Amino acid sequence: MRFVWGVVLLIVVCAGAKLSVSDAHADTAPVTVSFTEVGAHTFTVPAGVTSVHVVAIGAPGGDRGPVKGGRGATATADLVVTPGQILGVFVGGPGGTGEEEGNAGGFNGGGKGGDARGLAGGGGGGASDVRVGGPESLAGRLVVAAGGGGAGSLSAGAEAGQSATSSSPFCGGGGAGTAIAGGKGGTAKADNGTNNSEPGEPGTLGVGGISNQGGGGGGGLFGGGGGGGDFEEGEPDSEGCGGGGGSSGFGAGTSATASSVSESRSPSVTITYIVPAVPPTAPPAAGTGPGTGGSGTVKANLSLPPVQRGKAVVGTVRIPANRSSLKGKLLWRKSKTKQLVFGSLTEAPLKRGLHSFTVKLNGKGKGELAKLGSLKLTLSVAVTPPQGAVAKASKAVKLKP
Repeated sequence: MRFVWGVVLLIVVCAGAKLSVSDAHADTAPVTVSFTEVGAHTFTVPAGVTSVHVVAIGAPGGDRGPVKGGRGATATADLVVTPGQILGVFVGGPGGTGEEEGNAGGFNGGGKGGDARGLAGGGGGGASDVRVGGPESLAGRLVVAAGGGGAGSLSAGAEAGQSATSSSPFCGGGGAGTAIAGGKGGTAKADNGTNNSEPGEPGTLGVGGISNQGGGGGGGLFGGGGGGGDFEEGEPDSEGCGGGGGSSGFGAGTSATASSVSESRSPSVTITYIVPAVPPTAPPAAGTGPGTGGSGTVKANLSLPPVQRGKAVVGTVRIPANRSSLKGKLLWRKSKTKQLVFGSLTEAPLKRGLHSFTVKLNGKGKGELAKLGSLKLTLSVAVTPPQGAVAKASKAVKLKP
C-alpha cells in the first residue's frame, strides 16, 4: 500500500474504537483505529485518505467444558477508499459455552449449539468484517475473517476454514464453509427408537449451521456446518460433535489479501492509514466539460454473486468520481428477438469509491419468478461521471425465490 508521508494533525471519533499513533512526532506516523467491542460500528474515511489497511480477526467458537471451540481467522487486505466514505465495521462475538442456556451463536453469523437443555455444545463464533452498502449488505463485504466452530462433548470445534473431526460412532463433525457454499452438517447415529439423534444443519451465506446436540458452525463468507449428536433418554448429557469453521473472503477492490487461523482468541478489526499533509487533488478527467459525461465508453468494475435469492439483485460497482450517476437494469430474454426489463434503478449523486446497490424486480419480474421458479437475468449498469467516459458493464445472475 502506497502512502504519502506528511505531518498529520488528526482527530478521529469512532464509537467502540480506540485510536493510537505509533509516534506522534514522526513525519511518517501511521494512524491505527482499533475496534474491539463486539457489535456493529462505522468508520468514516478522513479527508485526503484513498487507501487503508485492514486486519480483521474472527471470533472463536464456544467451549464445552474442557473441550475447546475452534479459533477464528485473521484476514488482511488493502482497500481503495474515498475521503468521506462510510465503512461498516462488524466485530464478531465468541460463541456461547455449552452450559445451561449459554450456547447461543456469536454475533455476526455464529450458529447456535447444544440441545434444548443447553448441555451439548458451544455456539459457533461470529465473523468480523468490513463492508459497504449498509448493515444488511452481505454482498458488500470487502474483508471477512471467519469464526471458529463450537465444541461438542465428543470433539473440539473446528478452526476457521476447517472441518470438525470425530472418531465417535455417535456423530460426525460439521464441515467447513468454502468460497462458494456453506459447510455440511455433521452426521448423527441412526435413531433406534430410544435415542434422539440429530444431524447438524448446514451453513449458509454469512451464517453457521445450528446444532441441537453438538457445536454450532462458525460464521463467515459462508458459515460452517453444525455438529451432529445423539441424546439418550435418562442420560445426563448429550453426545455431540464439534461445529465446522466458516470461510474467510474478500470483495471487489481489495489487494494484498491474506488469511490464516488466528493466534488470538480476541475478535477485533483494525484500520490503518496515513493522511497526507496536503490532500492530493485528482487531475481533471478527459472529457468535454462538467456534466457532459465526456465521450466514449469504458468497462465498469461490476461485482455480484452469480446466484441470489429473493426479489432483488444486489451488486457492487466502483464509482470513478464524486457526483457520478448510476443506472441499472435487470433484463430477461423472453425470446431470441425480445428482451424485457424486469427492474431498473437510478441513483445520483454518488461519491467516488465502491458502491453497493439493489435493483428490485418490477411487477412483471415478480410474476415470472413465481411462475418459473427461477430467472436467468442480465444485470446491466452504466456509471456516468461529471467528466470523462461513461463506464458500462453487464453480468449474468440467476435469481431464486
